[in-house]
Amino acid sequence: MKKGVLIVLFFTVFSGIANAAYVDKPVLTHVRAAGQHDTVGFNLAQDLPNFIYAKLAEGRLTLWDSPAKVTKINFLALQQVETSSASKFVDCSDLFLYEFWDCTRNKLKFVMAGISFVYYREGKLKPYGYIDAQEAFRLLATHYIPCNANAPADLTYWQALNSKRFNFSIVQYGRKNFTKNPIKSIEIKDKVFNDKRKLDPKIIWASSKNISYKLVEDYSKDYDYAINLKKGLEQYINKNREIVKNHDPGYFYKDEEFKGYFTINDIYFYETWEKRGSLLISHVDSIVLIVNNKRLKAFTEEDLRSINLRIKFKSVIDVLKEKDFDLTIVEINRVPIAPQNRKLYKKALEGYSWTRLTEYVKYENKND
Repeated sequence: MKKGVLIVLFFTVFSGIANAAYVDKPVLTHVRAAGQHDTVGFNLAQDLPNFIYAKLAEGRLTLWDSPAKVTKINFLALQQVETSSASKFVDCSDLFLYEFWDCTRNKLKFVMAGISFVYYREGKLKPYGYIDAQEAFRLLATHYIPCNANAPADLTYWQALNSKRFNFSIVQYGRKNFTKNPIKSIEIKDKVFNDKRKLDPKIIWASSKNISYKLVEDYSKDYDYAINLKKGLEQYINKNREIVKNHDPGYFYKDEEFKGYFTINDIYFYETWEKRGSLLISHVDSIVLIVNNKRLKAFTEEDLRSINLRIKFKSVIDVLKEKDFDLTIVEINRVPIAPQNRKLYKKALEGYSWTRLTEYVKYENKND
């Protein structure tokens, strides 16, 4: 199916709906994996096919032959298309988003209708199938899209799709299509997405990050909270051994009681950090203790609040919130940070734009 056929099909199926509803124009946009900048924080065309494919395999989504939704394509049929075309759905690098736009002087109101997944064969676009946005809404709105350090914490696929922050081109706008005149597409996009026009829905781009870090113990200090927090937790779990038992995946308590000493080798802290002006506020999500070189189940914030331990008269939660200790960043937005970049990312989080963290690190490495 060529791109022109996609356009004709889109207009044929959705023009009637557009006339009947409050929406103004059916719009078809094209998203490519290539050309998406790091500062966006995510790559929709790269990661959405992986997610959709997994849900199709689980039978939790319906793949249709086209936006007309006449024929369902089961997972076996999809696999046969992959085999016959020598392609993979998860490698799909192009998406077509079907939307309705109602564009006024001050606002762009838009509704997502669906998504088409395609592949290239002999220089032509061929369809894998179409996903109805309403049918996929619950899954898209409750699962997080993989993000780099520039994105906000806990960004869902639905938020990413509706953010309009990714790079895309307009293929069709109402009755106008731009396959022969792509410059017009750029002109309309620039005109629609000006600074005066507000988006509806407006996706809030929070100054927040999912952060995982480890303590850095400093023995040169007279009193180091990192050392004493680790030591205090170790003493506490040895005095209250049921805590380990309750968080043991089966390392220590299989058939009989474990009588040995519990040594905390390391602690991983998982928090949500938020920037409010010059203030950096953190919320403890969970911590994971590495005990006798074994990873215990995570301790939630509620678990930590129930621990009757004081570090210089402060609770564990208070110590973590005040952060009067050194730390090393291990992950940002669930993406591992290379050891050589951990100090740079920590420095960037403390004093650089949170939507350009990766740029800062690349720049510093380049000028090192």
